[in-house]
Amino acid sequence: FAAAMVQEPGVDPDRVYLTGLSMGGFATFHVAAARPDLFAAALPICGGGEDSMALALSTLPLRVFHGDRDRTVPVERSRRMVAAVRRCGGDVAYTEYEGVAHDSWTRTYADEQVHEWLFAQRRAPRLPQLTKGERIVFLGGAAVAAGGASGGFVARFERELRARRPQLEVQVDAAGFAGAPLAELLPRFAADSAADERTTFVVLPGAEHVPELSGDRVAAHEAFEAGVRSLLQH
Repeated sequence: FAAAMVQEPGVDPDRVYLTGLSMGGFATFHVAAARPDLFAAALPICGGGEDSMALALSTLPLRVFHGDRDRTVPVERSRRMVAAVRRCGGDVAYTEYEGVAHDSWTRTYADEQVHEWLFAQRRAPRLPQLTKGERIVFLGGAAVAAGGASGGFVARFERELRARRPQLEVQVDAAGFAGAPLAELLPRFAADSAADERTTFVVLPGAEHVPELSGDRVAAHEAFEAGVRSLLQH
């Protein structure tokens, strides 16, 4: 719906905002995580989501609101999402109303400063279009290495791209390093092949890039997020 809405006359695609309360707060987290590229900012109220959404949400300005006496949607749902997004380096502000039950939206929507902040946000610049002679590198583990073989997903992507846009003369490579820590993927690729400003990376990390942590799923999740952040800093 949002993707279709921005095509309507008079809609500024760089100033589309997402907000909702209670069940709509859950929807705000979910939709924003699924399509963060569509929105300038999101404002979920007394909702929640899954930790797996945090990395996608970290690319979007967020303000989260919840009442600490909420018995319908436990306040821990917002606290957990805020913590997860912050671990991913996200721009998120959290307001927790003392003594407020489920109705945390009346106070939020009545706050002029909330509206001023929301309408001041602009969608982040979109990625540039592919240019002639550009190189696309799929960076990941064993699945990416296999994807470069005949019939693999990387090879099929290259064939499809060349069929649809032959004038671009794009080169597509699969750089799969099985078992390597996430932070080492880009340095390993750079050691074997020089990348310049016309190289676009598609990073496909997998479970194999998470170190063994004695079955501690929380620690493994945090290690995976740290590895992604480290990779993106290169």
